[in-house]
Amino acid sequence: MSRRKIFKTEHLQRQVCSRHFATDQLIEPKTLHGRRRLVKGAVPTLFEWNHFTAQTPRASVWERRERPTEPVSREEQEEHIDVRDHDYCSTPEPVSLDMSSQATEDNSKTVEDLQKQLLELRVQREFCLQRFAGSDDNIRFNTRFPSYNHLMAFWFLIEPSIYKMVRVTRAISAAKRNEEVVTHARPSTRQLLQPIDEFFLFLCFLSVGLKERDLANRFNVHQSTVSRIIATWTICLYGGSVSDKEIFKQSGIAALLTENMAVMVDKGFLISDCCKCKVYCPPFLSKQMPAYQVRETQAIARLRVHVERVIRRIKENTIFDGVILLSHAFNINQLFAVACMLSNYQNKALVKKWVK
Repeated sequence: MSRRKIFKTEHLQRQVCSRHFATDQLIEPKTLHGRRRLVKGAVPTLFEWNHFTAQTPRASVWERRERPTEPVSREEQEEHIDVRDHDYCSTPEPVSLDMSSQATEDNSKTVEDLQKQLLELRVQREFCLQRFAGSDDNIRFNTRFPSYNHLMAFWFLIEPSIYKMVRVTRAISAAKRNEEVVTHARPSTRQLLQPIDEFFLFLCFLSVGLKERDLANRFNVHQSTVSRIIATWTICLYGGSVSDKEIFKQSGIAALLTENMAVMVDKGFLISDCCKCKVYCPPFLSKQMPAYQVRETQAIARLRVHVERVIRRIKENTIFDGVILLSHAFNINQLFAVACMLSNYQNKALVKKWVK
């Protein structure tokens, strides 16, 4: 059908298919003859090229353009404000207060339990002294101290001097610059491990003989850090070279000896002028010994077994069983001296029998 104004139909009964008109352009119901009628001004809009579907009307330019919202006056804002005043006369119900307080207590208790569990899991994951504090067997295996209390007693003796300890790296850098190493009351730099855990690492290296790589994996540090910790603690506990007589004087044993006591020493340990008691020393070898020296030698030999047991305990530090690494070859004498010193604190002669 043509939409031009000059278009005219020659026949008044011309028919047009209702499929080309929208439903709102048809007059219902149909006529008695079954024909459909159109509203006035109806125009066909449905064709085959648009799949017989009506297109949605497109918004005008005015409707599509975004425009700023009109400002609202202060009076209009005040009219729409919903003021909710606090009712000071109302009081909460006691039941609700009890329930809220109970819930708060339960939540705080739950948080406390979770914090304890987190701390326990953290201690179990880390390889440190605190992890084995509750097991004397593990302390004995890793440190050769009979119990955790014995180990802590020794730690309290050396703890005051720990913070004056000079690190190996610091000593080397000071030596390169020809400077004097100044000790501080507290460490100037933060260490990866706590001092007591560093001491525990050193004991594991000396007593159990763990390798540096193994210790690095256990304590979650670098292998070079393990080597520096071992060297630092060896020098710290060694203290320096001193004569046998001076060791005997500074040990405090001379003040505890009385005239009715006796001390057995090895050849070369000349302390007879430092103590009031009698000193037994094996006689020097000669071609022929008098009869009384033979009897003295036999009596001393029977008591010498105690000294041999102490020496055996020192040699039972596993570090001396294998090959000493080149990084520790320069301080092997200091390591052995420290092992001898620790044996005096780790056990009492002929009393403890846990050392195998």
